[in-house]
This record gives sequence, C-alpha cells and structure tokens, in this order.
Amino acid sequence: MRPSVLPAWTVGERKLPDGRAVLLVLAMTLAACGGSSAPPIAGGATPPASASATPPTAASTSGFPPVPTLGGPAATGVVLPTYFVTILESRYGLVSVVTTPGSVCAVKAVMPDGAERSDPELRTPRTADGGGRASFSYPATSAPTGLGIHTVSCELATQREQAQARFEVK
Repeated sequence: MRPSVLPAWTVGERKLPDGRAVLLVLAMTLAACGGSSAPPIAGGATPPASASATPPTAASTSGFPPVPTLGGPAATGVVLPTYFVTILESRYGLVSVVTTPGSVCAVKAVMPDGAERSDPELRTPRTADGGGRASFSYPATSAPTGLGIHTVSCELATQREQAQARFEVK
C-alpha cells in the first residue's frame, strides 16, 4: 500500500482517501461560492444540503448573529476578540473616543491640581454609536493652568478597556 500524499477525510462513517477528499472540498466550496450545483463525488459522497448554488442571504443565515464591525451596529451577544478604546480628541471641556459599537463608556477628568471634576456631564455614561464613537463635554470653567488627564473606561459584555490622554488648561 502506498502512502497517501493528502490526508484521508471522513464523511459520515466513510473514509475518503487522497483526491476524493479534495474533490469533495472543491465541490462544497464551489457550491458555497455560488458556482453551479455540485455533482455527486466519486464514491457516492455528496456535499451537505446547506451547500446550495445560491449565495447566503440574511434569511438563510438568520440562525447566526451578525459580526460586529467598526462603523456598523453592535451585534447582541457577540464580542470581538480584540477590544479597544482610543481617544480621538482630548481638550479641556471635551473628550471623544472610538471603540466597539455598543460599548458603554465613562470618563474621569483630573485637573492639573489633582482635583477630579464631578460635573453631571462626566458622571453620565455614554453608549458608543454605530460607528463606535462616544463624546463627553463639560463646562470649561476657570481652573488652575497646566496639564490634566482624561481617563475613559469602556466595556462591552465581559470586556473592559481604558485609555488616557492629557489636556491643557490655559
């Protein structure tokens, strides 16, 4: 018996050695990509019924939640493998961030003298919109000059992340 160049694949309880496994995968791929209907494979194996000649539609994939993307709406129950928070703008009186859409964000502003701002606008969490953006604005009242720090903390499901950026009080 000669050694197989390609691994043997199992369909049901039948083992498909060598080239027949490749043909099965090719037929299933062609059918899933909208090619012509896949014919039965040598040896009697056929692609699953779900591998049709028509591309998937929203109705045919309704059993699966949509995958969230930056700039699109958040999908319920789906968490991206990489979670991030980036501060886009940080100035006295305003901080804006981009993160995963649907994330809930909170901000803390520490003034140059070390005092933390307690404005109601900063105590109210914001939910990132469909593009992943959230902004916080607060009154830029008279304060000691120097550099302060905005800390933004966001979370989505079990994922949490934070980012910091300096702002100048003149």
